[in-house]
Amino acid sequence: MKTARGLIPILLVLLPLVAGLGCSPAEPADEPTTPAVEDGPMIGVEKFYLEFVLNHLQTVAEDLSILELLFSEPDFEDEYWQASVTTLLSRIELAHESIVPLEPTERLRPFQAASVGALGHAAAFVNALRDMLAEGQTVLTDEATQELVKTSEGFAEADRLLSEFLAAHPVPDELRDSPAAAS
Repeated sequence: MKTARGLIPILLVLLPLVAGLGCSPAEPADEPTTPAVEDGPMIGVEKFYLEFVLNHLQTVAEDLSILELLFSEPDFEDEYWQASVTTLLSRIELAHESIVPLEPTERLRPFQAASVGALGHAAAFVNALRDMLAEGQTVLTDEATQELVKTSEGFAEADRLLSEFLAAHPVPDELRDSPAAAS
């Protein structure tokens, strides 16, 4: 789970950008929203895409950490424990389903592929965990362990690609600060 923590500082930089933005319907565009330009600073659609995906990656990383805590002292008889585990497992699966249909700009597609892969392995881990729970087992099976390792590797790859993207395409000032964010 350590590799997922590398996304936290980037998420913290991007999340304040959302605070001042309104939620009005988007106007139809006459021009394509995905630029063919590979160079240059980050554009608005990329910022919003990254905020969305990073939020999901961060949520999954936190949910996996909480699962680790819950499984350190499993209590199948405790309704709160059962509800917590069920909720976390469902959120992890939904994160993957939310990311798959996204179509980022061309220059963010490698990050998208890594993020989808990481969350796909997290969803596979959840399936293995559900199978374990159905059998009353709380010790990770080989399959669950392998998927968890692949999840961690996927997070590391997404983190690496994100770092490269941000180094090559900085957030311009007009996207970084919003007058409404100050209020």
